[in-house]
Amino acid sequence: QFLGDLCAEFKRDNLHCASLNHNQIVKFEKTVSNLELTLFGVISRKETLRDYKYSISNDSGKYYNKCSQYLMERIGFFARMRGISPEDIDIVFEEANLNYSRMRTFLKACQRKPLIKFTENLSYINIDRISTKNKSEESLLQIADLVAHALYRCVDKSKGNYGISEIRYLRELSGKFFASHNTKKVCDAGLYCVHSVRDLNVDDETREFISGMRNG
Repeated sequence: QFLGDLCAEFKRDNLHCASLNHNQIVKFEKTVSNLELTLFGVISRKETLRDYKYSISNDSGKYYNKCSQYLMERIGFFARMRGISPEDIDIVFEEANLNYSRMRTFLKACQRKPLIKFTENLSYINIDRISTKNKSEESLLQIADLVAHALYRCVDKSKGNYGISEIRYLRELSGKFFASHNTKKVCDAGLYCVHSVRDLNVDDETREFISGMRNG
């Protein structure tokens, strides 16, 4: 209901951040921050991946699939910590011009032969329960778009932004990310920076903020 109310207030058909102004995005985030929900995310910059981007021949599909693996590992970690069965988890990606069958095949291969211990968390995800829909079919994808926008703006230093990244959006949502039970830190629990916050090559303020994000 709240999504429809915001659309009416903003006089928009949907809450796609690309079409919202700064104040509308902040209002959207403040509304979401008051909901009972848990967020997950991955921040990656292809230009800081060094040899990896060459090993995949700059294949954007492979890069997307790898980032999807990191995200699914975080959700699997959450499910393991909370004792949630894979059959109780439905995962929806927004429909785009991507080969999702190829992604599922890749994730299943990671399940069968995890190269690092954290990848074992994929065993808590039923890959066959991953589906795709567009925003008109699943309104909650608008929240996913909001989270993605907040993460992207942390590392976006384009000419349009005068080379200045924006952490305000992520700050509004920071307390909703899954955090480590012991440390309450969000990084390496609900949020993964590939392969570290320092690897993102962000400014000191952004690095310190992301590293210090807590939930609880």
